[in-house]
Amino acid sequence: MRYEVLPISDNRTNIRIDAVYIEDDRRRVHRSEGVVESAEYAEFNKRLQELRANRIQEREDSNKLAQLQAEAQALAHPPNVSDMQLPAASSTVQQLEARVHDLRRQVERVVSAPGTELKSAPFRSASTILSL
Repeated sequence: MRYEVLPISDNRTNIRIDAVYIEDDRRRVHRSEGVVESAEYAEFNKRLQELRANRIQEREDSNKLAQLQAEAQALAHPPNVSDMQLPAASSTVQQLEARVHDLRRQVERVVSAPGTELKSAPFRSASTILSL
């Protein structure tokens, strides 16, 4: 087996694989039909893909580790509560009670006439559940 690695550019190379068989008893040289070269090239390609996958995995792991370290550092040094003004915390009790009162009035429904029927659906033909 003979392997030639020829650089094409900075990011590309060419691999040439030659296989020659030599018989022991006759000392004759036979050229390969390409099966061995194809198998060797497939093995090279497989190993190259494994190396690329390992590099990608290492990059992802290092990015994940850096992100986790940044999150841990952020949790270790929480921001000052006095710097943050929460809108609910700055409201007074009277403002909150007024807001609750307004919300309750919005929820209430006033019936115009006594004896109004409460229907099971918003249709005139719907069955009556209760008279108010």
